[in-house]
Amino acid sequence: MFSAGTHRNITLLTFSEVEKVDGFIGNFSVRIRKKARRSTLRSAQGGGLCEEKCPKKVVDEVFRPA
Repeated sequence: MFSAGTHRNITLLTFSEVEKVDGFIGNFSVRIRKKARRSTLRSAQGGGLCEEKCPKKVVDEVFRPA
């Protein structure tokens, strides 16, 4: 993985997926979908819509931070 990441002809695309591959060996094209890497608080909450629908704050007893 380190060798691939430092190779000058290789670009690692994290949080991406291959949608389509066309062509043949030595001459091909690839369509890649890059997924969103971050969101703002407003977009994550739908502009406050989540709080309107579910105003309670719930503490998870099983998966709480250490």
